[in-house]
Amino acid sequence: MLKDKEIRKRIIKRLEKIPDERLNTVWQLLKEIETKNKKKAEILKFAGCWKDIDQEIFNDLTINLEKIRNQDRKFN
Repeated sequence: MLKDKEIRKRIIKRLEKIPDERLNTVWQLLKEIETKNKKKAEILKFAGCWKDIDQEIFNDLTINLEKIRNQDRKFN
């Protein structure tokens, strides 16, 4: 398997060979990859934040949520 440094060198060499009319497409692809990485990092920063939550509260927020919403609709 190639090391990161070697992969970067190969990518740069290939980028230099891309025709000018295709550069914008490559640029957009790179931006899309960066955006996905940022979104993933934002989502993952919440990982484990509910690990200490009381089981009853957790059930109200998940399992019982539909029942609670249905009851609220009956009163409105």
